[in-house]
Amino acid sequence: MKEVLENKKILLGAMTMVLVLAIIVVSSFWPFVLDPSKIGTAEFITDQIIITAITILATISMMYVSQASNAKNPKSEIARAKVEFSISIAKIKERSVFSQWVKKVLQRDDRQDIAEKGMLKLGIDFSVWYLDEKEIRSLTVAQKIGDKFYKPLKKSEIEGVLKLKKRVNAKKFVSPNYYMSTKSFMQKKNLSQIAAGENAKKILTVVFELTFKILLSLIGAMIFASLVRDLTQKGGSTAEAWMRFLSRMFAYITSSFLGYMIGCKINDLDAFYITKRIEAHTLYLEDKTFKPVDEAKEAFIKRVQEEQVMIEMKKED
Repeated sequence: MKEVLENKKILLGAMTMVLVLAIIVVSSFWPFVLDPSKIGTAEFITDQIIITAITILATISMMYVSQASNAKNPKSEIARAKVEFSISIAKIKERSVFSQWVKKVLQRDDRQDIAEKGMLKLGIDFSVWYLDEKEIRSLTVAQKIGDKFYKPLKKSEIEGVLKLKKRVNAKKFVSPNYYMSTKSFMQKKNLSQIAAGENAKKILTVVFELTFKILLSLIGAMIFASLVRDLTQKGGSTAEAWMRFLSRMFAYITSSFLGYMIGCKINDLDAFYITKRIEAHTLYLEDKTFKPVDEAKEAFIKRVQEEQVMIEMKKED
């Protein structure tokens, strides 16, 4: 993958040098000067529309082509990740049990990880996290709760803990089904946080890369195409035709290459998130302490308990 990209960079550099050389040759035969008076004219606007169309179409087209070709390359990140995912998911015999593990173990541990990092940032001992709201609010003075002693906290620290608990408890994670399919940089986030940010990360990456690289090609092409005037010929038709041709070729070649780079980057992002799914599979398979429960039975027991409470309340009335 890296070797292919390096070769593409060399090719882009070589082609750009050829275009620069061609511009030097053309400008040596016909003297050119910058002509800002052309800005805003019908000719200028037409040139910009054409170059913009070439830039956008070449970038997007090559982006899709590169995604497809990169995915078919068995040495690419996305191809290897999909093979590893197929092997990993095949080891999970009971997917309903895996779903339970995601909700009861993975998401629980990830939620606690977020809480620990938040409490560390606040500079407060994590044992405070397990207290209820009333107990936390009582920590304006030193307290003994249960068999543990707690030092007093500032009001701002108490409010910080309560806000953190509310935020963490309200946090939503992806469905366990996310880890069972490939359809859907290193960060200091746990598996559930990384998974939840996948779509936003991909959208932001594509928008940023596409905008930046289209503007890069567009600005370079605009400089060549629109601000020149031939002083030796009437209308400068021959020289300006050459410059238009060269500028449009420049836009086409650079946009195609940049589109290729964007497509490969999208595939690499997909590969990264697939490896996070595989990591979840590995954690599940290595967890020898998890015991699945009969969720239907649990629901029934809970209903019976609630009904029993209602009966007791009626008796007391």
